[in-house]
Amino acid sequence: MINREFISKMMEAKQLEKEAFLSILPENAKGHIEVIDKEIMAIFQECIIAGATRSCGFQGEASVKQGKDESTKQTKVRRVEII
Repeated sequence: MINREFISKMMEAKQLEKEAFLSILPENAKGHIEVIDKEIMAIFQECIIAGATRSCGFQGEASVKQGKDESTKQTKVRRVEII
């Protein structure tokens, strides 16, 4: 199990990293980044509340790689000689 102190320090480090990044941006860009950040958090919270990532429309890479995704077609590749 992950140590609570480790998680706390990692979260603090990420917050400081975010603040450092925002400090080098122009003022008008900071507002855009903060809005994007709030939107991403809202989407993440909706996914958590929904209880499963599938209800958020995410099917994962495994199903695509196995050919279970209906939108991808399996094609055969063959080697050809270029003269």
